[in-house]
Amino acid sequence: MLQVVWRVEALALPALSLPCARCACVSSFLCTERFRVNANGGLLDVWLLYRCETCDALHKQRVKRRVRADALQRDLLAGYQADEPSLVRRCAFAAGGGAEVAYRVVREPLPASGLLRALIDQPEPCGVRWDRMLASELGWTRSRVAREAERGALRVNGGEKLRGMVMQRDVLEVDLQ
Repeated sequence: MLQVVWRVEALALPALSLPCARCACVSSFLCTERFRVNANGGLLDVWLLYRCETCDALHKQRVKRRVRADALQRDLLAGYQADEPSLVRRCAFAAGGGAEVAYRVVREPLPASGLLRALIDQPEPCGVRWDRMLASELGWTRSRVAREAERGALRVNGGEKLRGMVMQRDVLEVDLQ
């Protein structure tokens, strides 16, 4: 059995689907990759800013509420103020709630045949279902993925359903015939 690691990397930040006051409908809000920090009487509020994809209306997604300035670590406060990219990513994925984002799978080429065991390394949730990812990565139809799972030639975490989301440390076992 060949054991490999499949690294699932997010290529974008998750968008928020929210009612837009200006558009008067549910709209997709894209992350601006910027924070807003507001101080009031020694207390801080921190928001991650999003813009409506349709009309550019601003939405502030709360990150911190009424936190004493001296209670925040200096480097964390500096990260909010400098729009630190890694901090933006962490907060955007926390706010995204598992929304599907564009992703890529970094892996070795598949062997022509044999048993394959792949450990998933996914630092940020991409919101992709197993059946969709496997169809893409194995070059199979989703119905073939389902058939192979039914006959036991394809297993995720020892038998979980393929409609579940791909998660960090999941294990895929597949018999490539």
